[in-house]
Amino acid sequence: MGAVMRTTTNSALVVMAMAMALAATACSTEAARSPGGFEGAGTGAPPAADPGAPAGAGGTGAGSPPPSTGGGGGIIGTGAAPGSTPGAGGRQGCASSSIQSEFLPANILFVVDRSGSMNCNLPALQGSGDCEQNPEPVDPSQPTKWGVITSTLEDAMAGLPAGAWAGINYFSNDSICGVQSAPTVPIQFLDQPHLDTLSQSLRTITPRGGTPIIGATVLGFKHLHQQALLPLQSNSFLVMLTDGSDTCDPDQAGRLIDVEIPNARAVGIRTFAIGVPGSENGRALLSSMAWAGGTAVSDSCDHSASARDVGDCHFDMTQSNDLAADLSNALAQISGKTISCELDVPEAPDGASVDPRLVNVDYFPAGGTELESIPQDTTADCDAGADGWQYADGDRKIKLCGASCDRIKADTSARVEIVLGCETIVR
Repeated sequence: MGAVMRTTTNSALVVMAMAMALAATACSTEAARSPGGFEGAGTGAPPAADPGAPAGAGGTGAGSPPPSTGGGGGIIGTGAAPGSTPGAGGRQGCASSSIQSEFLPANILFVVDRSGSMNCNLPALQGSGDCEQNPEPVDPSQPTKWGVITSTLEDAMAGLPAGAWAGINYFSNDSICGVQSAPTVPIQFLDQPHLDTLSQSLRTITPRGGTPIIGATVLGFKHLHQQALLPLQSNSFLVMLTDGSDTCDPDQAGRLIDVEIPNARAVGIRTFAIGVPGSENGRALLSSMAWAGGTAVSDSCDHSASARDVGDCHFDMTQSNDLAADLSNALAQISGKTISCELDVPEAPDGASVDPRLVNVDYFPAGGTELESIPQDTTADCDAGADGWQYADGDRKIKLCGASCDRIKADTSARVEIVLGCETIVR
């Protein structure tokens, strides 16, 4: 929001650069300006540091792996448990191998709008139209959108699932339409020092500039894809938070929704979208982003984009009477959704193919030794009433469904084992 200076570079270049972002297997840090393509792309030099960025910000995010948490957030993955033995899991008569699962961390990049309109007071004092005309608070003694958002984000980050990694990037980065791939605060293991760094950044950033939602989103995907190439396994999420619509490259919205977000989802990156007051005319874009990104708030939400201000698949705060509470609730829901119920089907210990008819899932509640066998349930879709597990991704993954998923997600110290060699228990 606010006045935006447009560059004269051909805007098609930004689309070409965007399309290359997820396909690259090794990428340098790139600075970009949206619209009009990348300026200085491929130089390997990051943009000038933001005055609000903490020391050391803007890195690649390739930190050291986190210490073992023994459970917590993230998707469930599989790996051979130390001391795994044939016949484990209570099936000594038939099991060939029992592989213990471990919780993998969520990898979360917050992409936050710090455009000039974030300086405005909340709608009770200052409407969105007045804010666009003059992006300054009408009453400096009263809370601004930026103040409420940053304090709520601080609390939400502190409450992310154990073992999570998180980073933050702001747009624009040059007071016009600048965007960049490398986060302002790198994605790192969310220990207390990193939480302090994220808080410091949020408290010192000054809102200004335009609203390059599309460019910031695509370069966020690029960075998360780079993260996925690291040895750390994770489940990746991009959380877009804005108080506007794209003021820099709106003609690229179709490409974002039809190409870039599906490409990101294909490599395991899901996209959340939050629109705070001021984003009324961005509802169509944000709703479409959430729908395409696999995070729609309901199956019946409107992602038709029939008008700029129509859409409710995202977290829409534009009518909020208590932005702090509603944003906190939305971020808590996002935090919960970063814990997925998918796990890999492990390889058989002798290198033979896994017979999908001879796979079982065992659940050991926290503090207990008695296992619960979770049955395979194909009586309904996973999101439509099934309670058990199903194969996914061409039998390469197991997805827990319904109450079984909820129970294990809530039990952060649970142990889950994949047992190979015994006839599958079916509901």
